[in-house]
Amino acid sequence: MKKQALSQLHTHAAAAPATHQIPRTLLLRKTLLLALPLITLLGIAIMGYFNQQISAVEEHARKMNEFTNQDLYLTLHQILRNIKGDIRLLASSPLLEKAMNNPQGDNAQVLRDEWLVFSAQKRIYDQLRLLDLRGVEILRINLNNDGANPVPPHQLQDKSDRYYFKEAMSLPTGQIYLSPLDLNIENNKIEQPLKPMLRIALPLNDQKGDKSGLLVLNYLASNIINEINAHNVLTDSQSLLVNQHGYYLYGPSRDKEWLFMYPDHNQDRGKFSTDYPDEWRYINRVGDDQLITDNGIFNFHWLSTNETSEAPGPFTRQLVMVTMLSTAKLASMRAPYRETALWIALLALPGIIIFAALTTRFRLREISAYERVRSMEANQRLILESVGEGIMGVDAKGTLTFANSRAEDLIGYRQNEMLGQSLHHLIHECRNHQSHHLVDSCPLQQSLLHGQPCHEDSDTFLHKNCDSFPVEYISNPIIKNGELQGGVVSFFDISARKQAERHVEYLVLYDPLTDLPNKHLFLDRLKQQLAIARTNHQISALLYIDIDRFKQINDAMGHDSGDEILVEIARRLKYITQEGDTLAHIGSDEFVLLRANDSVDADHMAHIAQLAADEIMLILEQPFYLERNTVRITASIGIAIFPLANENASTILGQADTAVANAKQAGRYTTRFFKTEMEQTTKSWLLIHNRLLEALAHDGFTLVYQPKVERDCNFIGVEALVRWEDEELGIVSPEDFIPIAEQSGLILQINDYVLTHACRQMKRWSKAGLIQAIGRIAINISPSQFNNNNFVTYILEHISRAGIEPNTIELEITERTLLSDTDEIRKKLLALRELGIRFSIDDFGTGYSSLAYLQQLPLDRLKIDRNFIANVDKKSDQQRIVEAIILLAKGLAIDVIAEGVETADEMSYLLQAGCHEFQGYHFYRPMDSDAITKLLHQKVTGLTSPTAMQ
Repeated sequence: MKKQALSQLHTHAAAAPATHQIPRTLLLRKTLLLALPLITLLGIAIMGYFNQQISAVEEHARKMNEFTNQDLYLTLHQILRNIKGDIRLLASSPLLEKAMNNPQGDNAQVLRDEWLVFSAQKRIYDQLRLLDLRGVEILRINLNNDGANPVPPHQLQDKSDRYYFKEAMSLPTGQIYLSPLDLNIENNKIEQPLKPMLRIALPLNDQKGDKSGLLVLNYLASNIINEINAHNVLTDSQSLLVNQHGYYLYGPSRDKEWLFMYPDHNQDRGKFSTDYPDEWRYINRVGDDQLITDNGIFNFHWLSTNETSEAPGPFTRQLVMVTMLSTAKLASMRAPYRETALWIALLALPGIIIFAALTTRFRLREISAYERVRSMEANQRLILESVGEGIMGVDAKGTLTFANSRAEDLIGYRQNEMLGQSLHHLIHECRNHQSHHLVDSCPLQQSLLHGQPCHEDSDTFLHKNCDSFPVEYISNPIIKNGELQGGVVSFFDISARKQAERHVEYLVLYDPLTDLPNKHLFLDRLKQQLAIARTNHQISALLYIDIDRFKQINDAMGHDSGDEILVEIARRLKYITQEGDTLAHIGSDEFVLLRANDSVDADHMAHIAQLAADEIMLILEQPFYLERNTVRITASIGIAIFPLANENASTILGQADTAVANAKQAGRYTTRFFKTEMEQTTKSWLLIHNRLLEALAHDGFTLVYQPKVERDCNFIGVEALVRWEDEELGIVSPEDFIPIAEQSGLILQINDYVLTHACRQMKRWSKAGLIQAIGRIAINISPSQFNNNNFVTYILEHISRAGIEPNTIELEITERTLLSDTDEIRKKLLALRELGIRFSIDDFGTGYSSLAYLQQLPLDRLKIDRNFIANVDKKSDQQRIVEAIILLAKGLAIDVIAEGVETADEMSYLLQAGCHEFQGYHFYRPMDSDAITKLLHQKVTGLTSPTAMQ
């Protein structure tokens, strides 16, 4: 347009007369009139364009911030998944239980050597620990500059007071515990240099399914810090690691990190939640997201531990990965463009020449911005190439647009071979081979085409050479403005994990010692054979073989010799198996032989089973020649013939077990067939056990109280006694249900019921002012309850919760309770006795322990068992026992009380023998709380007679 205007001016000048000149002022004015609108329009266009560029830079910065946060989250997430895999792999070792049972045995040594190799290869675990139920270390491997080293037995420690032990052991079996990320503490001081630590633990089970210990890995979390630091070096964003309380673990500066570990510092200075309170509240409320505030752009991902463990509740959120692009950083990125726009606006006023110059400058600035974007893309590429996973990008049609070097290595193609190809064709098809995933059924292809995230734990990809390999992959769509742009797939080879899973599967189904099917696989085959037998109307037999006195062989010769014998037993038993038989090793000294269905008559099958049992007896009688010894063994065999009714596999195995138990009771080295009467005792046990569960669930117990008196019938206390009346069984005697409760472990719940309600009743009597009249309330404590490590705390919590004084309580324990560690028992008794609680020995004289504990333990009273009191006035042998107990108690300054006193003659004799405290029907029967309260009121007012409540 400028050239056109100048041309017109020259044309007019040539056509005009020579004497006529266009005024310079007019020319200047016309030029300005033409130039100014052009400059204005050009200025407006330039300002609009620059604003667009600034928006694009900000959008790119936002996406890069989001990508950096996502990439770092995936990296840390994979670290935690690998830790989970490591602890499950270690926990799958069959040597764990053997090492816990015998920490000094060869199995423990083998396990230690395996752990040394594992620790030395991984070099990411500061410590590997195996703890027993008490929290005491059985085995520990330390990692230092010299490599992995075992800790000598005398240096193993008690970790029962560690928070991670208590919290991990409270988890259900099979759930992984992940501790908070903090600094390692040595000798009550933070270890220098700082050592960030993450502890992962897994409760272990024994063969019965009970908890047997804890496996603990101390992960060197400096690896996590290094990953964050590496990302910060390569990007404009700043990545932060914050715990669930808002404290910096990796912060903007070193002086703000880990301040929650230093109570003497200003801890608020080390909190993300203090620096960015509004952002922190949003992060806690929303979860994973991007937030743009006046402080900048924040991308965050909660590292939820329920993705790497099954831990419930408070452990689901422990770490948050925050990637931040501050307002100041954004301003610095905007500043060059704002300055340029201002200069263009100012410099456009002089004219078109300056406008052209500024256009050139704009072009240079545009090139600079382009180079910056290229640099950021190069950084992005560097990040993608540094991860250990294969990463591929596709467009909306599923066509490959990007692949990092790890993806090239795993699939076998170079990137230039893959670009433009269908992703499904590359990974699921190979030349003329049929794909195992059709396009319409391929979850990865469908995920990318429909914009749905997809995570597959186990799939297979094809290599360029057509070999398949197992992978785990995550597919995430890329959506912009509501439209699918493509997707990103990250994957890694899980061949090692699959191999480990196959090994674990073998251990689940087979006994590694004998290479025979284990109980799990055997029951599965028994179910199959039972179904076939019923369908074909055939009869089968199950032989349960129990090696006699095998424990004595192990104790005398060692477990290695015992294992050699078991292997030889398995080899011999294989000789007598026939086609279709199943031989299995289901316990330490227990084998089972399942005969094939080859008869339709039960008597005929019983005859065949007896012949097989005789053959087994014969081959096992032959000597076992070990390296230095010759051993002879015998076996007891139980036989169950099936199907005879509606048995299932577990029932049939139980019948054979019942039969072998009967064979052992008959003197061992014999064979017994299962009979229905054998089952009756077991059914009675199960019936009471099941009704006990029902009673515990619906508060089916009651308490009664039997007074303890002196010779003048004054109260010295009452004993709380549990009673049970069942809708189905009627009144059940404690002598019938207490032993079953002890065997099944339900006694702990019953004890808890008694202790809770007895303490509450004592509180009621205290409010009524009857404490002086009643004395102490005696509560029976079972051995399993007393031997609990938290027994002292358990008792004090009940007393505190009821609001009563400890000196109103007397705990009755049996002699069997005192068979364990005397020092530990003494500590518990002293801790409670110092608070005023008294202890008595119940049923004294019926136990098997040494009387030495009477001198060593702080006991207050001996309670002579009722079996010695019945007709004591007439039986001289009982009198000698009673007199000896009374003399022993007096010599040790311990009170003595006789229970079960039912006649005046028994009382008279006991008084002469020196016993002045009594309990029994001669004085009072057990009564409910209302009757006791009424009696106490009468005694306080002096209205009752000694025989009022007999």
